[in-house]
Amino acid sequence: MHEGWIGFHPEGIQDIKRARINVFLKLVWLNALLTAIPTACAWQDRLESGEFDDMEVIAKANGVDRSYVGRMLQLTSLAPAKRVVSRK
Repeated sequence: MHEGWIGFHPEGIQDIKRARINVFLKLVWLNALLTAIPTACAWQDRLESGEFDDMEVIAKANGVDRSYVGRMLQLTSLAPAKRVVSRK
């Protein structure tokens, strides 16, 4: 290497690529969660109001499996967070 040249070691480049992939995956996961929670809350509200009789009706109305509806409704029992994204 030339003096003053800043070069990257191939392993360092792989570390950067892995870090970018990890950030991307975390953002995808966060987006999915931030979409799923309001959906689950809406389903819970519709159950409580009597608009939907049970999870089977929700599943049919939304074209999903009943077990998926059950997993989604579990999101409504999550404790609220003080901060959604850490600022560290």
